[in-house]
Amino acid sequence: MPRILLITPLIAFLQGCASPYDAERMIQEMYNTVDTGESQFDGTKYIRVSHMMCQNSVALELYQDSNQAKKGVVLVNAGTSSISNIDDGESLFLRVDDKRFSFSSFDLTTDHERLQFTYGATIPFSHKSYIVDESLVRSIASSDFVVARMRKLNNTYVEGICTPLSMKEYNSTQGKQFGNVSQKDLDIGNKGSAIYGFKKFVQLMDQMQW
Repeated sequence: MPRILLITPLIAFLQGCASPYDAERMIQEMYNTVDTGESQFDGTKYIRVSHMMCQNSVALELYQDSNQAKKGVVLVNAGTSSISNIDDGESLFLRVDDKRFSFSSFDLTTDHERLQFTYGATIPFSHKSYIVDESLVRSIASSDFVVARMRKLNNTYVEGICTPLSMKEYNSTQGKQFGNVSQKDLDIGNKGSAIYGFKKFVQLMDQMQW
């Protein structure tokens, strides 16, 4: 179930154990989850969107608190859905439509944990933290095509499309591994794309009274 955003509803459809409505609801509960709160210690408010997946390769989390909001920045936890060590220096790369951005982390080492999803699914999450301008997060939320790439210490990289996949994109990146899907299944699976997490985060920023 945790391998890719498409696999949960697809297996359910093939086995006849979930309706399209149930599959869509499961995806909405598993991916791009929202958390907000306020510190009882000093009153600092925060917003977070986690479980953001760019296909099955790159996992993201967006976080902003009162202090970061004043500075106009967002903390991005970005990493791989495998046990990996993230490279030093520039290691997060984003393509936003036709523009490309790169970021260096202030973390000296890679954090390793397991990302817990609803319904008991878990995946490894090897990640570092990055500071990104709020304006770029807003730009991503309104973009048509986003790709995230993580560079690892062994001089390799993983990347994933963060926007809904076309059938051509699915077939070229995942079709050989997971087989054919219908357009209906693809549309439902696409609702877990990370771009919707960016959209939720922008809505939270606009709604928050810091």
